[in-house]
Amino acid sequence: MDQKSLIAAIERRLREHPLLGDSDPEFVGKYQAPYSEVFEYRRRSQPKEAPILVKRRTGYASDKLAEEMAARDFTTLKTLQQQSGSALDGSVPLPLALFPELSAIAMSKLPGENWRGILRRDANALVGWYRQERLGRIALLVGRWLRHFHESMRQSPIRFDDRAFLAEVNEWLDQCSSGGLDRAAASQIWESVSEAGQRVSGQPVIRTATHGDFIPVNILIVDEHIAVLDFEDFRACDVVYEDVGMLCAYFALMAESPFYSRRAIHTMTLSFLQGYGDSGPQVLRDLYTLKAALNLAACQFQQGKSVSAFSRKLLRYKKHLLGLARSLRARAQGPEQHVRREQARGL
Repeated sequence: MDQKSLIAAIERRLREHPLLGDSDPEFVGKYQAPYSEVFEYRRRSQPKEAPILVKRRTGYASDKLAEEMAARDFTTLKTLQQQSGSALDGSVPLPLALFPELSAIAMSKLPGENWRGILRRDANALVGWYRQERLGRIALLVGRWLRHFHESMRQSPIRFDDRAFLAEVNEWLDQCSSGGLDRAAASQIWESVSEAGQRVSGQPVIRTATHGDFIPVNILIVDEHIAVLDFEDFRACDVVYEDVGMLCAYFALMAESPFYSRRAIHTMTLSFLQGYGDSGPQVLRDLYTLKAALNLAACQFQQGKSVSAFSRKLLRYKKHLLGLARSLRARAQGPEQHVRREQARGL
């Protein structure tokens, strides 16, 4: 289907929809995203209402798979809406309609500027050091939003299973190793994770719904308001550290880049954790941060297999992983009294 026919088909479906047709949608523009294209419409008869976004899945091996992914997107947003009630109103997209024959869903557009863009502008090495206060305030609000999100869908805790966790770590580590991470570095990372995992095995961990890819590109900022996009990796029940660890790992990687201000990144990390509040033993948070870092690094090591231009980037990822591994080992090997105090806190 060519673009003109596709836009016509989307507009026809919008006007036929009982909840959207009265708004008289008008095409504004199209945006490209990984594995999707997004069409924006304004509501001519309801200008105060949020614009409509139609996200169409593309780039899949078959139309059926694209249709299934669109249906999964819609189901995820409906689940968030149903489980959280009004707790997340205005901060996650509102699902409006599913158009299976177009492999697309319609949803509300959220306000705000992409956080990644803000970081590139305000947290860089040139200006980040004197914009720490604003950057820290944003990170604090993001931490509070994530805590609110987790609390709104909190579930019963489980005991930390170090064997299952280590199996996941091993998969990501194998991908990094096959892409060029040297054996000595991989061994050091594995030893740190194994030792720390055994140390906290059996401890209670909080479960909730998780975003799954909680990084700045999926977060919008406007004044004091936080909104979050792209719940493609959403899980209805997982460990809270998955989201907390992902953003901590992302920040730690940014701190290794010469483009960003280390001081600003350090301030944001502390502010985010302050905003989120107590999540339990820090060793567990560090374990999931390192696992998330391996996740982020695996793709880069795979891409760098035969691309020499990636060498500096891969060295930075290696330094990043080893730094987290050393920090984890130091935490896990802390005084026995400290570990017992962490264990006693539990939930």
